[in-house]
Amino acid sequence: MKNYFPETALYPLIQQEVAKSYHPAVEVFKNHLKEHYPAATGILFYGSCLWNIDQQSQNLADNLFDFYVLVANYTETYQNRGQAFVNWLLPPNVYYMELLWEGQVIRAKYAVITQKQFRQGVSPGSMQSALWARFCQPVRLVYVANEIAQHDIVSMLAQAAISMITHSLPLVPFVFYPATLWIAAFQQTYRSEIRVEKNDRTAQLYQRSKEYYDQLTGAVLKDSPHIMAYNKEENYFVKAGSWVTWHYLKRQINKWGWFSRRLVGKILNFLRLIKALFTFKNALPYAVWKIKRHTDIDIIVSDWNLRHPLLSLPTLLGRFYGKRRKQKAAKKK
Repeated sequence: MKNYFPETALYPLIQQEVAKSYHPAVEVFKNHLKEHYPAATGILFYGSCLWNIDQQSQNLADNLFDFYVLVANYTETYQNRGQAFVNWLLPPNVYYMELLWEGQVIRAKYAVITQKQFRQGVSPGSMQSALWARFCQPVRLVYVANEIAQHDIVSMLAQAAISMITHSLPLVPFVFYPATLWIAAFQQTYRSEIRVEKNDRTAQLYQRSKEYYDQLTGAVLKDSPHIMAYNKEENYFVKAGSWVTWHYLKRQINKWGWFSRRLVGKILNFLRLIKALFTFKNALPYAVWKIKRHTDIDIIVSDWNLRHPLLSLPTLLGRFYGKRRKQKAAKKK
């Protein structure tokens, strides 16, 4: 993988972002994860809690914190060889935890993955967009083992941004603004996963960190052969190349690329959902809670469903898609 050293524009931008402050409750989770994964090389805090919760907020009952734990290898991470194998076969393994902070229960889910598989996941050659779509966004490096690991992790986050922007450039017209690029990118990556969030969330993702994404776009596309001009005052870019020939061909190739990512991504997403039923404590109640939170669709779960989550999955998915069709039909009236 190409290294992004501190003298480049991209590396210091991300290094500054990952070092920013975060909610004090994160320290409780960080200490717990360090204790349970003493060989961890880094812990990343990301997701909606990073930007949706004010640092002074005391009421965290309805929120779920998100973390990625990076490790050197799975054999040293797990005593159970079965867990090590499934994490290697279909990374990452996802787990759930509840801890106490200032007298209240706080909740988090976290994923475990090796640095090698994380690096592969953020590379432009990856057939899945999940990792580079998540980690081109603002994150916090809440723990890092040493300076070498820090440099490696920041470089991988830089690669995530490059992958996201490179694969999304053919989606936008010759003259484009960063907002056009990022919203198109998030729309494609959302379509490549099984997600329940509303369609307007892609625009919200860009708006909540607009300044950062604009800076990221400039840092990645600076001196890029794909860009002919940049108007700094009005913040728009002009792509290089001929629309009739090479640009048209790239757009067609890119369409097939995104189609392949949607196909592979949704299949792997579904397999990970099944795997999470065995690694994620209370996975079914969590999934139902998240669906209701993002879509206002309430799915009734019986005791039998809780005892047999894998057998119940087709029925529950059928209930969800049935209610969502009715919800969309009602909005059209």
